[in-house]
Amino acid sequence: MLKSEQSENAGLRDQRLAIEWVRDNIKYWGGDGNKITIFGQSSGGLAVGLQLLAYGGQKELPYQQGICESQALEPGITGSFARDALTRVADYLDCDPNNATVNAPEVITCLRSKDTEVLFNASAATYFGDIAHNIGDIWLPTVDGDFLPDAPSKLISESRFGNATYMLGWAEGDVNYFTDVNIRTPSDTEKFVSSYLSNMPADLVGELLSLYPVSEFVPPAESNLSSEFYRAARIFRDVLMVCEPVLLAKAMHKKGSTAYFYDFNQTILDPILAYTTGCKGFGVVHTSEFAYIYGLSNYNISGMQPMCDPQISSRDALANVQW
Repeated sequence: MLKSEQSENAGLRDQRLAIEWVRDNIKYWGGDGNKITIFGQSSGGLAVGLQLLAYGGQKELPYQQGICESQALEPGITGSFARDALTRVADYLDCDPNNATVNAPEVITCLRSKDTEVLFNASAATYFGDIAHNIGDIWLPTVDGDFLPDAPSKLISESRFGNATYMLGWAEGDVNYFTDVNIRTPSDTEKFVSSYLSNMPADLVGELLSLYPVSEFVPPAESNLSSEFYRAARIFRDVLMVCEPVLLAKAMHKKGSTAYFYDFNQTILDPILAYTTGCKGFGVVHTSEFAYIYGLSNYNISGMQPMCDPQISSRDALANVQW
């Protein structure tokens, strides 16, 4: 039903309309509709990457430049995360008593009859955020045959995307905070990577691990995290944050577009995370660039929990953080 009425990827479609509106109307505020840059971080970076692939490049882009921070595409787009999440919500709300497909008209009609708060609470109650569920990034865009006409990898290989100048990059320790801090042994690393890349054959997982010898991952002097932790985190980062932008940029260059890379290596978060979580040496983690892009000098850490040292509390942390 969703595909037939072209209502999948509604968020991406809304973004496209918003960019087109800016293009057509920014002149009334002194702007230039022919000099538009869109940018986003994490899921926002994913959106900026997918806007380039919109409609398989068959429609002219309504912008000229894009910036993808710590995400450009994502392996889970062609997986079942979003469908599984929607199925759990439908079951939770008794919208699928006959075990119909989640796209069945009666299921969608039932879900649309619920208000936003009910749907939000249902999604929270059925949420999974572990490594096997993409670290919680389970509500993803989908290949709908229209806005996203095919798998991103296929669109890229066939040069089916728009023409724009892009900057793409990641933080040095981008996903360190999302990596299991209890990883200590080679077996722990293999289990973590295999859980994330659940469809990868064991021999290929072994080959991947061999590209990252643990001897190359020496913890910083102040760290209480293991070499295997940093090894697992780097593999995770490269799979999620590095490989896709490199693949996309190579295809852009081949098509005649320009792409730039960055590797962000500064952070004010490391001491904050050390005091709030007890984990020392997280490094330049996801969102580290925000302090520099937006001029931020304070963060809300009320929801953070001790991870490495349960004796350290957020109250103690605040007493030691230099703002």
